[in-house]
Amino acid sequence: GSSHVPGLRMHWPSKRPAPSDEAAQATSAGAAGISFSAPPPSDVQPASQRFSPPPAVPAAVATPTYDNMDFSKYSVSTYESDGLQDAQLARRERSVLDGQWIQNPRARQCFHNIQLGAKMGASVGGCFGLLTGLVVSISQRNPLVLPVSVIGGAISFGFFLGCGMIIRCEEVNRSALKSIQADVKPISV
Repeated sequence: GSSHVPGLRMHWPSKRPAPSDEAAQATSAGAAGISFSAPPPSDVQPASQRFSPPPAVPAAVATPTYDNMDFSKYSVSTYESDGLQDAQLARRERSVLDGQWIQNPRARQCFHNIQLGAKMGASVGGCFGLLTGLVVSISQRNPLVLPVSVIGGAISFGFFLGCGMIIRCEEVNRSALKSIQADVKPISV
């Protein structure tokens, strides 16, 4: 009966060797529900001999004393002048302002703020004037309405935003500010 194909053989696992006496005791103890680990080998060195001592501490680094430390990084990098060159510095500052018709720095800053507001308002007004001018010039079939609308929007918005920037130039009255802060009470929860 059996068919045998040459070259093909079945590979069966090899038989296990017979258990020794210790293994037989371990299997009988495992079957009883008790299991112990094997004792450690007796030829291992104790822990105190396995570890090497830490490396030696290098020679003590000298800590810097107060006299040797550099504290210049904590100081101000600008220094007061001796006062001998003040006249030349004042002349140089005045020559910078010679071309300007507003000499007071606060008034000059206020004027620049008003100018900035007028420019911003003119650009926004010109954009809105362009949009409305396009709609009106197309609906009325009159292209001359477009530049009038752009210029009119730019002038009106620029004027009102320039006037609005004057408010930012006013000096805040300290007593009025304190009274306003005193009137405002925090909300308690």
